[in-house]
Amino acid sequence: MLPEILSNDLCSLREGVDRLTLTVEMRIDNAGNIRYQAFNRASYGWTGVSPTIWRTKSSTRGKKSSLYDHLRAMYGLAARLHASRIEQGSLELNMTDESLIYESNVVTDIRYMETS
Repeated sequence: MLPEILSNDLCSLREGVDRLTLTVEMRIDNAGNIRYQAFNRASYGWTGVSPTIWRTKSSTRGKKSSLYDHLRAMYGLAARLHASRIEQGSLELNMTDESLIYESNVVTDIRYMETS
């Protein structure tokens, strides 16, 4: 889990603030083999991301974003890649994530959340 300053500020999309990214473009065939990969640095802001993914105007509320089909395809690919890793003998661990609880910048508790 990221510290609060990272999760709520530096790594979050904020209106009017550009964020630097490292983008990986990959082409993967139906068998899950990587056929092409490229790494690029870019800068994205809230105005370029939010309206594209989440349609927020009242005239488009309830309609699927233009990326919906791509996101569904990526979800399917992720499921195939996961199944392939399991078939190849990948170890799947059921572990916990720790969440630090702060009061006045002092850790007062650690909570454990099970991950799947």
